[in-house]
Amino acid sequence: MAGRSELLIAATGHAVATALSEEAVAGPPGRTHDVALCLFHAIERHPWLAPQVTAQISHNPAAPVTTRIVETVGRQVCALGVSASSWFTATSALLHHIPGAAGQNAAHRARASSLRPGTDREA
Repeated sequence: MAGRSELLIAATGHAVATALSEEAVAGPPGRTHDVALCLFHAIERHPWLAPQVTAQISHNPAAPVTTRIVETVGRQVCALGVSASSWFTATSALLHHIPGAAGQNAAHRARASSLRPGTDREA
């Protein structure tokens, strides 16, 4: 039987593959926003996903999850007309920004849902 780590890796792989499926990102080339939204929505549905994606990117850059995200985002960066010498930099920036921002948004939404209606911003 697989341990918790192996199950999280498999679940992360499935969630990312589903979010970045060909159908999900089938918009016109250069639609980085659409790819980001696919990941944002997946992380919103699965709040545990952001730290798992980040961990896999950091600890195993050759993992299928990292490769899938890099290839999907990289194709969009290329389609935007970014110069070939900047593909890696642009893709890397997005690779780190998207899960981080999505994780923050998911955490804020979870926190907000636990507040009573009418709670002011300061509270």
